[in-house]
Amino acid sequence: MRLDVSGITKKYEIANVISSISFPKEIGTYKLTFDLIAEGVGEFPKNNNINSSYTITVIVGEKRHFYQEIQVLKPFKSGKVREIVKIPVIVKNISDFTWQNASAHPVNLAYHWLDANGKVIVFKGERTPLAKSVAVQSFQKFNATIKFPDQPGKYYLALTMVQEGVAWFSDQNTTFLKIPIEVVAQ
Repeated sequence: MRLDVSGITKKYEIANVISSISFPKEIGTYKLTFDLIAEGVGEFPKNNNINSSYTITVIVGEKRHFYQEIQVLKPFKSGKVREIVKIPVIVKNISDFTWQNASAHPVNLAYHWLDANGKVIVFKGERTPLAKSVAVQSFQKFNATIKFPDQPGKYYLALTMVQEGVAWFSDQNTTFLKIPIEVVAQ
C-alpha cells in the first residue's frame, strides 16, 4: 500500500500520515514494516535512526462462532481399557471462519471422556489433525484416534474440535457429539 505525503517536507520537518491497514485474518504475531520511498528515486537509507518496524499481535476483534457437526460413520458401544482405536468420522465446518490445519493455531479433532454422571475424567484427549484446511460449510472425512480410559466402566465420549491455543469448541456454547461407551477390562 502506498500513501502520499502531501506537499514538500523540508529537512528535519515532520509530516503526519494516516494509514488504513488490513490485518491478517488469522491470529498470530506479525511484523509490520513501513518504508519511506521517494518515487522515481528509491528507498530512503535504513540507517536513519527511525524505527520503521513494529511487532503486532493480531487477535480476533469480533467474536468467532465455533460451530461444528461431527458424525461417526461406524457407531460403536464399547472398547477395552487403554485401547487405542481409529474411528471413521465426518466433520463439517459450520463456523464463520476456515479451520486451518497448518497454522500457529490449527484446528484439530479431539475429545473428552466423561463418567456416567457427566464429570470430566479426561479433558485433553488425543488430537487428530485435519489433512487439509476446511472452509466454511465444507466437510472432511478421516479416521479419528481415540484412546480409551484407564479404568473399566460406563463413560461418554464427547467428540469436539479444538483450535489449539484459542478455544475448545465444546466450551463455546456449541453442540458436540456425546456417545455412551462401555469400557471393559483387557
